[in-house]
Amino acid sequence: MDNRPRVGCQRWLRDGRKDSIGLMKPSKDISRLIEIMAALRAPKTGCPWDIEQNFSTIAPYTIEEAYEVADAIARGDLDDLRE
Repeated sequence: MDNRPRVGCQRWLRDGRKDSIGLMKPSKDISRLIEIMAALRAPKTGCPWDIEQNFSTIAPYTIEEAYEVADAIARGDLDDLRE
């Protein structure tokens, strides 16, 4: 898998947005998540990698993340599961 798009987006977050997003407290309210997603996908100021994504391009990453979750559960590794 090519990790370059993720690295670019992570760099963008560190350089411009990570401080404003900060750590989130657990909540059932998804409004903050929706705000973050909107900021990442904003045409002029968003993350270039996020802006380019659609259902087809994100599917491989979604599948990979699901396998990582299943692996962490199978190993009983709660730290990995949180990540």
